[in-house]
Formats: sequence, structure tokens, C-alpha cells
Amino acid sequence: MKAGKYNIKELFSNKNIEAVVVPEIQRDYVWGTEQVEGLLKSIFEDYCIFEKTNEKINITIKEDRFLEKTLTEYYKTIKYNTSIGFIYAYSDFEYPNKYFLIDGQQRLTTIYLLLVVIASEDEDFRNKFSKLYFKNGKSFIEYRVREASLLFLNQSIAHTIEKKDTKLEEQYWYYSFYKNDKTIQSIINNLNTIKNFLSENVQL
Repeated sequence: MKAGKYNIKELFSNKNIEAVVVPEIQRDYVWGTEQVEGLLKSIFEDYCIFEKTNEKINITIKEDRFLEKTLTEYYKTIKYNTSIGFIYAYSDFEYPNKYFLIDGQQRLTTIYLLLVVIASEDEDFRNKFSKLYFKNGKSFIEYRVREASLLFLNQSIAHTIEKKDTKLEEQYWYYSFYKNDKTIQSIINNLNTIKNFLSENVQL
């Protein structure tokens, strides 16, 4: 995969990327409520501006309303998109189609959890999510920091998108030592933070 500017869909469903790996040298996923809400508010505010703006592009081809609409939407997408900053990763010939993160883990994981929550609320997107971002029950983000973190992430995604009412902490596969795993606790807390934010701000 070449360096460049990608939106989330292009990154997460790229045919050349099987998974984004968080290697052993990376720290835990530790973003808290403040950081997660800050990112969500930024995305939400940019989207509201995108929806409300009436900007149009003047084109020289007369009466081509379809082209005008297409160019206008593309222009708005570029101008009002939310930048999550640079994501740095490297490839390893021993692991084809896997990219090892150097920087961007906190942002990328949070965006991925956002997609998980949306999939739990929207049936159409749930099917797309399972096909594109959770193939064969495996997370697009692969934690190597601790095997327990990856196992929990896969199980919690399956549990969340199935929209079960029981809490993650009440599942038979939730082990007592998970309470001391920073990544696991951040995943649990941030799934709830995202659910609360969407319920208050977005009609799914």
C-alpha cells in the first residue's frame, strides 16, 4: 500500500490490507472518555457543516445537473472532512498484507470501535461491517501487545454487533484478570462512551 491520503473506508476495506497490527512494542490502548468524546465531537461537527452547507461549484457544461451535484458533493467532502491525522505503519515481507502500526493506534482503534457501535444499531451496516471489517470473526485491528487483548476484542465485537443486552463483564469468556488489562478496560469504557454519544447526538 502506498503512502497517501485515505478515508476510513478506503483504509479499512483496502484489498491490500488484511489487518493493521499493533506490535508488542506499542503501548496499550489507553484513550479515555475525554479523548474519545473530543474525536467524536470533531467528526459530528464537521458532518453537520457538511450537511448544512449550500455551496455549489460553477461548471461550464450547461444543464448537466448530475455532474454539478457530483462535483459539489466531492468538493464538500474534501473541504469538510475530518482529519484524524497521520497514521504511520510499516510492512514486513514475512507477513504479507499486514501493516504494523508505529503511530495512530489510539485514533484508529477509537474509529474502529465507532464502526462497531454503528454496526450494532444499523442492520444494513452490520452486514457490511462483518464482510469488510470483521472477516471470519477477526478484527481488522490485530493486537500483539497481549494475546488476551486481541481475544477480548474479537469476542466483544461479536457480542456488541449481535446487540446482546448483557454486559461484556458478565460473559463467560470474561476472565477476572481482564480487570487489570488497560486495553480491555479502555475498550469496554469507550464502547459505552461511543454508545452514549451517539444516542444523545445521532439518530441511527
